[in-house]
Amino acid sequence: MSKVKFIFCVHNHQPVGNFDHVLEKSFEESYRPFLDVLMMYHSIKIVLHVSGYLLLWLDKNKKDYIVNIQELVKQGRLEVISSGLYEPVLAVLPEVDRVGQIKRFNKIIRDITGYSPKGAWLTERIYEPQLPKSLQKAGIDYIVVDDYHFIKSGMSENDMFGYYITEEEGYPLKIFPGSERLRYLVPFRDVNETLDYFKMIADSGHGNLAVLADDGEKFGTWPNTYDWVYNEHWLEKFFTMLEENQDLVETVTFSEYIERNKPLGRVYLPTTSYAEMGKWSLPADTAVKYQRALDFADESGNADFKRFLGGGTWRNYLAKYPESNNMHKKMLYLSEKIHDYHKSIKVTKDIPQCLDELYKAQCNDAYWHGIFGGLYLPHLRDAVYRSLINAEKLLDEDMGRETPHLDIKTYDINRDGEDEILVETDAYNMYLQPGYGGTIYEYDYKPASFNIMNTLTRRKEEYHDKILQEQSQSNGGTKSIHDMVQSKEEGLDKYLRFDQYTKASLVDHFIDNVSLDDLKNLNYTERGDFIGEEYEHEIIPDINQPKIVLKRRGSVRQDGGTLDVEVKKTLTLTKGSTEMLIDYRIKNLSDKELSAVFGVEFNLSLLSPDDENRFFEVPGHTLHHNNLASDGELYDVKEIRVVDRYLNFDVCFGFPEGCNFYRLPVETVSISEGGFERIFQASSMLFFKMLTLAKDDEFIFPIKYSLNKR
Repeated sequence: MSKVKFIFCVHNHQPVGNFDHVLEKSFEESYRPFLDVLMMYHSIKIVLHVSGYLLLWLDKNKKDYIVNIQELVKQGRLEVISSGLYEPVLAVLPEVDRVGQIKRFNKIIRDITGYSPKGAWLTERIYEPQLPKSLQKAGIDYIVVDDYHFIKSGMSENDMFGYYITEEEGYPLKIFPGSERLRYLVPFRDVNETLDYFKMIADSGHGNLAVLADDGEKFGTWPNTYDWVYNEHWLEKFFTMLEENQDLVETVTFSEYIERNKPLGRVYLPTTSYAEMGKWSLPADTAVKYQRALDFADESGNADFKRFLGGGTWRNYLAKYPESNNMHKKMLYLSEKIHDYHKSIKVTKDIPQCLDELYKAQCNDAYWHGIFGGLYLPHLRDAVYRSLINAEKLLDEDMGRETPHLDIKTYDINRDGEDEILVETDAYNMYLQPGYGGTIYEYDYKPASFNIMNTLTRRKEEYHDKILQEQSQSNGGTKSIHDMVQSKEEGLDKYLRFDQYTKASLVDHFIDNVSLDDLKNLNYTERGDFIGEEYEHEIIPDINQPKIVLKRRGSVRQDGGTLDVEVKKTLTLTKGSTEMLIDYRIKNLSDKELSAVFGVEFNLSLLSPDDENRFFEVPGHTLHHNNLASDGELYDVKEIRVVDRYLNFDVCFGFPEGCNFYRLPVETVSISEGGFERIFQASSMLFFKMLTLAKDDEFIFPIKYSLNKR
């Protein structure tokens, strides 16, 4: 029987922009008590990864914790590993940012902990074959991923008890497989089951290494774990088991193991992450089918089936969610601008502030969604946009860009093969998509570093079927333990409404005379073919008042036929001002009379659904409920304001000829580690009028828009 070397690697992470109370809770429930218990067991060694945003927060707010880390490093009981500074998905960054983030974090780790890292944690264990080159250039000698990655490359379970070497363009990298079996044992099962697993490895003759690499939050912060891990002393029992069985198992660090052992061989891993990510990243309907395939493989009793069921890859999120792609491509756009400028001036600063803001915007959490909130959490998306806007403002300052300025250009910023229209001023950015309904999908108010159109479309997710099943079973059926679903509130099935188009602003509707409830329940028919379709566009330059003209000749269904209709919207901008005149011209090009409701939809996301400092204000009208999550209808209004007292601005819509107004909240239903939850995403507004047009008649609908500092 050989002695097992056990590497216990703990990964602690909090995303950029997360609430302080969340960090405090995780610290009190996981980070602090885990280290307190470890300090009691003087023969136990661990490997620790703390993501950059969290480590900087700990260094500022929890000095005693940092002192304990420093002491463990001095004792040789703690190895600290690196990553991208703000926990990005390295594979989807430009290489200059991959290397830059890691090098920057290496220095921070040395300064705070006293340890010079040699290894790295891969965010969400997302591996792509080009990474070894970037990691090696950043000074990284090894990484740890899942044994699942190795199984996907064709290896067997018996090949997992050591480490391997790979390379890209001749840049070598050592790779350790983390044990899936250990991830499910620790800390959820009795410690003796882990001891039995170590005995199995010792008897196997296939190798002598066991690696556990997993989230630190599972030791106290995950639901129902604190009582088990600390009050029932699971962690103490686990460390005691390790100390009492040192003839069988010895805790070591990655670096120690590398010094004493050669790699088992060479490996080239495929693009992959952990197994669950393969399902989460798929479109909803495909994910359901994928789960059936996994269930069939389990039922067949043939474990080999699963190795060929890989699911999707992380990059699928950029196709699944346009909102994720928009953030990612804006990040790439600014990365290129920043690095091009720094090359041109041969910057010598350690890390310019605008580059640090860019790095923060590369934090992974807001770009994807699985069992954790991620993309569905508005405050995390806001943190990405806030950092991107800050980076852009700082770059403008470094470049000495004149104020005021107003630049309009066409550029395929979101890399969909079609140009967008970018309006960039000292006060705001506005991005329009002529190829998708001539809509505005981003509006950044620069003084507040805030994207007021940072919303999310309501889409079907694979797990929504579980909510519907729960509702069905609660109405008279029986529920097995495998079907139990935890929800944060009752009746979530009522909110499972799915949009037929991507939520944006300046969305052009032709509908019947529907009620507010019909609109809320998506119980209406779109009669026009303008949403999501291509608009011709023209930029009319002018030093002080340039214009953007968006025009589409489409059709509107009526009385079993279709009428040719032209929609033309002209945006007149003003240098030095946020004011914009939106001039709509609707023209009937058919012989028959056109009769329909024409509406313009805007979606604004000011984050707080029920806060008294963020609200609707309609001069001349009393709103019984005016919070952002309220719904309501008003007729013949001249002005509507959406007010934000926190960031000190209001968004004002003026209607010189009056209009009708519906407002309603956009709310999604998503899953998190705490269960199913409803999340406010935006306030949706429809400005509409009934129109009746004879042949060649034209309907004029002017809207005055401005964003004003209060």
